[in-house]
Amino acid sequence: MRKRLTGALLAAVLIVGLVPAAAQAAKPLDVDCGQLWQTDVVFFAVAPVSFKSLGDLISFFQRDDAAFAEASAAFADISEFVVGGPRIEFESMSQSVSTHSKCGLTPLVIGLIEGG
Repeated sequence: MRKRLTGALLAAVLIVGLVPAAAQAAKPLDVDCGQLWQTDVVFFAVAPVSFKSLGDLISFFQRDDAAFAEASAAFADISEFVVGGPRIEFESMSQSVSTHSKCGLTPLVIGLIEGG
């Protein structure tokens, strides 16, 4: 119960705090939200790194441009070759956050990260 509450609280903070700032910093992509979600599921299933929370993931990729570039390229390949849609390529972590928020996927991504 505590883990779900923590995830819900993080989602609320993210949506109220980080997402508006991220949306101003990077315009969300115009993507098929279903394809984005399918790509998320595969990406987190095969990701070589795990995170404790969405905040950990965001701060890690904001600090390490090379890691973000590598993860973004892998995400784009999964979206195209595994999911079978157009490539979804994020220019920045803030663009990823704003795109996921626009699609309403933030709580679902939190579930993937936390293993729920």
